Amino acid sequence: MAKLHAISSVFFIILGILSPLAAADDGNGTISGAGVYVKVLGQSGKILMSRSENIESDENRVTVEMDEIKETDMSGNPVGAGGAPATKHSFNTFANQEFEYSEVGNGEFENISAKTFNFSATIDNGAKLLIDVFIFTENGTYSLNGENTTVSEGTVKFNIHIENWTFCGAGVTCSKGSTTEIGKYIDFTIAIKGKGASPQKKTSGGKKTTADEYDLGSGSSVIISDKVQYDDNGDWVPTPSGYPKLVQKGSKTLFVFRFDKFSKSVLYDPQVDLGKSPDTTDTPTTDRETNAEGVWVKVLGKSGKIQVGNRQNPSQDPNRITIEFSELKEKKTDGSDIQDNKHRFNNFAVTDFQFTSPIDAEFMNLTVKKFTFNATLNSEGAMLETEVLIFREDGDLTLGNETTMVKKGNMKFSTTIKDWKFCGQGATTCSQSETGEFLDFGMIIKGKGNPKKKQDSDKGNAEEYDLGEDSSVVMSRKVKYNTDDWTTMASGYPMVMTQGSKQIFYIRLNKFTGTAYYDPTVIYSLGDTGGSSRNCVSLFTCFLFAFLSVFLF
Repeated sequence: MAKLHAISSVFFIILGILSPLAAADDGNGTISGAGVYVKVLGQSGKILMSRSENIESDENRVTVEMDEIKETDMSGNPVGAGGAPATKHSFNTFANQEFEYSEVGNGEFENISAKTFNFSATIDNGAKLLIDVFIFTENGTYSLNGENTTVSEGTVKFNIHIENWTFCGAGVTCSKGSTTEIGKYIDFTIAIKGKGASPQKKTSGGKKTTADEYDLGSGSSVIISDKVQYDDNGDWVPTPSGYPKLVQKGSKTLFVFRFDKFSKSVLYDPQVDLGKSPDTTDTPTTDRETNAEGVWVKVLGKSGKIQVGNRQNPSQDPNRITIEFSELKEKKTDGSDIQDNKHRFNNFAVTDFQFTSPIDAEFMNLTVKKFTFNATLNSEGAMLETEVLIFREDGDLTLGNETTMVKKGNMKFSTTIKDWKFCGQGATTCSQSETGEFLDFGMIIKGKGNPKKKQDSDKGNAEEYDLGEDSSVVMSRKVKYNTDDWTTMASGYPMVMTQGSKQIFYIRLNKFTGTAYYDPTVIYSLGDTGGSSRNCVSLFTCFLFAFLSVFLF
């Protein structure tokens, strides 16, 4: 007999940085901490989340309500729907279901510490429904096959397990009239609702992920992944085609998650963000920009994304260059990833950076305009600091035995990683007794074209990549640890790797204490017009310039 031993769906509620947690209230399924409240109704298992102690009266609350679980065949038709409740292969109401609760304890998820409790019930067909609730007590990051999730102190997660479910077929006979039914999928339907009338899919700005994200109203949203894990094998694979999906059932908008038949378990991982507290004053994140020699550089305060162009808003320059920090990953000696999620960082998109004011300065005896920006990366105090320079004169830069020629208007950014704690270094211990040897830093550097390595660079003897429209980036092979001399990176680095539609530059840093410093150079071309941009602001000005050139000169 084929049995579905466990279905485990994982949900996350990102609540921001919070203070220590309180224990669950006796008998009522409530757990609270520092302005965040999660309540589970003992009859139905409905989960309510709010930043108000009066959860039921908070119009901004988010509710998660289990609607139904049903087994379906290859075509998606329900199977095993007939007979007594004890033999049915579906469960379509939780309204009167009684749940029991455990005590609050200490636990962890993916090596991230959390307070936890669970509630459970046995449904009519003998399957057991178990929900684990976690509230994280530290910051951390974990990854699902390219989809990255960062949790903060106060983030709430809940797993849903279904045990002892039997599939139609393989020893279990199900029929409808004279037709024998065979189970292929489990469809799990859930209502996730905020203040908004119904979830609205986000398509552009403000998204927190590359997965699908739905606006729930009042700043809350739910992120829906298309990855699922079967049988505890550690591999995240796509859900069946077309799922998850939204359906309308009366006045309710529901999310339907479909899982293939499996022998042991399935794990699914969406995420809910409650947004900011209504009592929190939202201070806009500050961007920073500066210009010199006809070149503008703008850095976004949220993400640290760097834009280089020929106008005050570089994003409007069709030939702009953008630099985005992608990820930091600690590696073992053999180059495989350290599994401890505290030893990777891949959430630059929502990281707040702090800036200094632009000043006139010197770099290697050349005059520059410069400013710096930085951010703390993890709870262990690691920091990324970036210095942005625009050169105001021509000259040569020397890093060890590498020489790079720069001209006024060229831009350089240097990155310094401070106080990264490697697994096995000093008192730093990691799961599975792992030992870190390298730190890989990925960044996306893109112009009008995709990066292409130049075979014969005229900028020096470092590696130069063409970015299109005569712009390029010079990627040094040199790195400096603390105040030591420049040393050469591991063989093969820097390298460019393709991930989906993105091409990512990776540098590799040896294990270090203190600081590691890396220093690429961006060549943004203004053409040969004496410092004036070659780019026409509009098609009209291009024609006008051409007309005047022919008829007046």
